[in-house]
Amino acid sequence: MDEFFGTLFGNVPVSQQLGYLQAALLENIWETVYSTVIATFFAYVIGLPLGIILVTGEKNGIRPLPRPVMGVLNFVINILRSIPFLILMIVVMPLSRVILGTSIGTVASIIPLVVAAFPFVARLVEGSLRETDAGVIEAAQAMGCTPFQIVRKVMLPEAIPSLLTGFTTAAITILSYGAMSATIGGGGLGSLAVNNGYQRGMTLILYVTVILLVILVQIIQSVGTRAANRLDHRITRAAPKSRRHRAEGRDLLNSQRADKTSGFVRPFSVQNVQLTLAVFSAKLISTIQYTLFKGNEEKSKRKDRSQRARAAGNGYRRFRRTWSRSRAAEGGILRRRRGRPSQRRSIGRMSRTP
Repeated sequence: MDEFFGTLFGNVPVSQQLGYLQAALLENIWETVYSTVIATFFAYVIGLPLGIILVTGEKNGIRPLPRPVMGVLNFVINILRSIPFLILMIVVMPLSRVILGTSIGTVASIIPLVVAAFPFVARLVEGSLRETDAGVIEAAQAMGCTPFQIVRKVMLPEAIPSLLTGFTTAAITILSYGAMSATIGGGGLGSLAVNNGYQRGMTLILYVTVILLVILVQIIQSVGTRAANRLDHRITRAAPKSRRHRAEGRDLLNSQRADKTSGFVRPFSVQNVQLTLAVFSAKLISTIQYTLFKGNEEKSKRKDRSQRARAAGNGYRRFRRTWSRSRAAEGGILRRRRGRPSQRRSIGRMSRTP
């Protein structure tokens, strides 16, 4: 049994690992939470305006910017997104040392997290704002709204559900980045898992930190999805029942349960039977009437359509007949006036002779 637990939970005794967890777990959870929250906040402070500029500053946007400016902006965002996170953290270490005076610890890892996350946030915001209906934006422009008013009162409110979904994705991504930052001196649950769980052979600590990270991800995802669904006006929801309806349903359910448990069968009342028969007979009569008179209605409709088509055809033929007669009459008059071509030539020669 000792060999089994030693293989499963590492070479360090389980009691020692539990003691270490009890001493350091809460502190590492707090470091993970506050570093993720701060990094997400500053990533959105930088990435949200960039995402808005990427949408509004394009060629057909509401406030077009020069093409070189948009090209440089897209190039910088694509370059930062293409660098792997661990390499980017090593590159950004001097910046952390300049701003904070250190490049080791939980606070120092916030700078690389922000630098790695704000390009991703900018693309998420860009995708969310592009889902806004173009007709709504054109209506706002027709009413004379400025670009700032269109962004603040039209585009952002319409894209709130998508922005919340992107916020959830960004927060989970930053949480995973923060766990990876332990490889270069970051803190939090990632440091606990890598430095103590993996390198020192405390497998129990590694398992516990992984489970806690999964729980944090599930909490963030559930809260974000629920908020996005509640703020999405495109989703139709059933109207809440009133207190009286809920009480009636509860009483009916309780009575049914009592009948089942006691074996009591409610008798049919005469009024209920009469009402049921009346409803059934009315439905049967309406069905028979519809079946019998449906064919006659269809025949009458087809007859009306054929009569209208025949009348239209007769009118067209009558028009063609009168038109051809009038043209023929005009032609006869012209022929009588002008005469035959040979007569016209002979008359002309006679008029020219002295």
